[in-house]
Amino acid sequence: MDTPEIFYESLSKGIITYEMLDLALFSLNKRAKNYRDQKRKAKKSLYAQAQLFGFSNPDNPEEAERMEKEFYAKKERLLQIVKPACVHQELAGYKKDYVYDKDGIDYADVFIDSIFHNRVLDRGICRKEGKDIRFFVRKGEPYYRYYFFRCIGTHTYHSPINKETALSSGLPIHIINEIKTEGERNENLLPEDFVDQMLALVDSGTYTYVPSNTIHSPRESILPPVTYVIPQKYEWEEVLDLLKEKYPEKPGLMKVDLSIRLWRKIMKLRAFSAESCMKCILEERRKR
Repeated sequence: MDTPEIFYESLSKGIITYEMLDLALFSLNKRAKNYRDQKRKAKKSLYAQAQLFGFSNPDNPEEAERMEKEFYAKKERLLQIVKPACVHQELAGYKKDYVYDKDGIDYADVFIDSIFHNRVLDRGICRKEGKDIRFFVRKGEPYYRYYFFRCIGTHTYHSPINKETALSSGLPIHIINEIKTEGERNENLLPEDFVDQMLALVDSGTYTYVPSNTIHSPRESILPPVTYVIPQKYEWEEVLDLLKEKYPEKPGLMKVDLSIRLWRKIMKLRAFSAESCMKCILEERRKR
């Protein structure tokens, strides 16, 4: 997409506006996703054969992975401008417990709890002659991924963190489902040179960040111009406080966890009010 002239004017004055940050982060994030998808496609096609037979893979997944990490790193540099609203906790999977028949197990109990079982050749039992032993795999304790969650404009962003950082942040932790993301066509993204100029300004520390209450979409060539009235000061807890004040007789309706879908609905409201937020929450509850 073409960079709006007002973006260049603001950048020349050392100013980064809410709209500039919104589209720059969106562009960096989607370019990283594009390279991620390219990497996955390359690995599924010729990567295995290339490693096995020694010929080069024309799709070059290593280069795609390098570019993916580069754009993610740029995104994280820009995200430091805005504080995270909360922490998202995503179920990543379950640990696996391996149990072998040489451990003196109760086969009946283990078989019922197992998610996989087979035999394996264990040369450690007999040095001279290998022996097959049975083993079982059981589902163990769950493990999670943690992310700082930020909502900027009409887009949301997740920054991976470890459990210790999540717990020590003092931010509310919300459990979410699996995060699914996709790329975007490059012609719908800000040019890389403009984003790099923004990054240079941020790294210099001489910029002024101007949060805006009214977001005018600069993507006129792609989307019709829309004005969203979104007070940036409203975070999730403040939205709930607003609703509790407006609807004190309905405390049960406030028991709603923050989800990406719900937050995006609230952020896209044309007129931010307790009534419009409540409508979004009621619609979300009906879908559950």
